[in-house]
Amino acid sequence: MTHKDLFDAYHEYCKTVTLKISDLSVGDWVKVKDDTYKVMGITMFAELDLCNSSVAYRETLDNIEPVPITAEILEKNGFEKTAIGDIYRHESDIEVTLYGDGWWHTVSLDEYSLHKINGVHQLQHLLRLYGEYREVNL
Repeated sequence: MTHKDLFDAYHEYCKTVTLKISDLSVGDWVKVKDDTYKVMGITMFAELDLCNSSVAYRETLDNIEPVPITAEILEKNGFEKTAIGDIYRHESDIEVTLYGDGWWHTVSLDEYSLHKINGVHQLQHLLRLYGEYREVNL
């Protein structure tokens, strides 16, 4: 099996993964219908306290979706498009690539490891992992 075959198989698997409460942290951006909100709290009943510039309220996980990552969001947050395809690199050496219908983070140690980034909340976690503790701009 080639690296491309593995990548394609993992890509298909990631399409089936849904958002879980354990995927979210306080400060993450999420989407409810057509609006974006910041997670301000998570209750023991798996409800989220949300707010944006005009409203604050509590919502169940069933109505929450990831905020899709776009090239514009990446660029607003310090990523620059490289000369090679749809690869964006951050100043802290984080690399994100558009492949198929989604964004992928590539880790290169002894071998390449691919991780699907399903939304801005995962981009926020990735930045924190690399020591970038600043607000993500939408």
